Amino acid sequence: MTNIAIIGCGASGMMAALAATDNNAKVTIFEYRDEAALKILSTGNGRCNISNRKIEEDAYYCDDRALVKSFLKKFSPDDTLAYFEKLGLMFDYKEDLVYPASFQASTVRSLLLNELKRRNVTVRTGHIVDKITAARNGFIISSEKRQEVFDKVILACGSYAGIKKNKRLPGDIDGYSLAYHLGHTIKPVKPSLCGINCVEDYIKSAAGTRIFGKISAFRSDGVKASDSGEIQITDYGISGIPVFNISHIVSAADSTVNLVLDLYPDKKEAEIKDFALKRAKNYIGRTVNEYCLGMLNSGIYDMFLAIFKISGETKINEDNIEILAERISSLKNISLSSKGSRSFENAQCCLGGIPLDEIDENCMSRKNKGLYICGEMLDIDGICGGYNLQWAWTSGHIAGIGASINA
Repeated sequence: MTNIAIIGCGASGMMAALAATDNNAKVTIFEYRDEAALKILSTGNGRCNISNRKIEEDAYYCDDRALVKSFLKKFSPDDTLAYFEKLGLMFDYKEDLVYPASFQASTVRSLLLNELKRRNVTVRTGHIVDKITAARNGFIISSEKRQEVFDKVILACGSYAGIKKNKRLPGDIDGYSLAYHLGHTIKPVKPSLCGINCVEDYIKSAAGTRIFGKISAFRSDGVKASDSGEIQITDYGISGIPVFNISHIVSAADSTVNLVLDLYPDKKEAEIKDFALKRAKNYIGRTVNEYCLGMLNSGIYDMFLAIFKISGETKINEDNIEILAERISSLKNISLSSKGSRSFENAQCCLGGIPLDEIDENCMSRKNKGLYICGEMLDIDGICGGYNLQWAWTSGHIAGIGASINA
């Protein structure tokens, strides 16, 4: 019987344990926090978006989408749902997004923990692994002044995302450090799927506003991305799912990224200007306050006044109708400058970590035979919509199977 140690009791670690026990392996999970699988509780805003029925490799930021594609064929979204269904989970669907029928992440967490217990998987919470040493016939796990030998080790330590700084392990013993001391490269780890800080002060005028729009990001190296949907204006900048989906290229940048916010994504600029000009002609003698009513969200109106330094009491006249119409239409192209993404604490996942070319098709390390790596520790992150949890299930399952059957 293969004796496997898994470091980290999150989504990928638990899936790895279940997959390994499917092959009759003996599994011990080490979790440094006092409770297991806490991050699952925050997934999908507490509803746990388990997967997406139309996941493709193009939805992931990584250096090897071909490898990701092959992984998703080995353990696909359909395989994930079939696996969870066998565990007794009922699903609900919002278009292609898959949720537990309870719409509670706690359901998924409890189901997985109960299954680990049923399979006699040892879960040691509040247990910090200080060091992993490759030995002749396996690995030595050093923790709490004791050493234990295991045949295989799976690193499923997760990332810093969503964890307060004072709750994280010190950098010399976190998961990345464990991997580094086993010979792995660690690409800079940064927040992803998070809000974006903006330079411009006028954004604060619309803080609290939610509006349908399109956000685009343009980096100096030519990398660009865009997405549409509900965008939230905040006192620090912008947030919401479309912003999260482009935050990777902002976080990964070494300098300021140019952003363009389009508040009329379904209209052409000429169409907006024509409407605004006709309205202005009919509102001569009335105020800007009256003129903008009906065209702008109230929060966006405040930002409009701040951008162009206009008083709402300004009267419409023949001399300013053209200018006002142009300014209204310019809300299709509001220029913003990023000053980085939000912190790890505010992020749903991270970019960076161990390069994909340092693992093989079974998630085994190319640096240490018998060492497997899965989940967020690897340099891959997906957009919103179940992609990151699916990666956790997929890579965890592959690692668990690989560790339990490979000599």
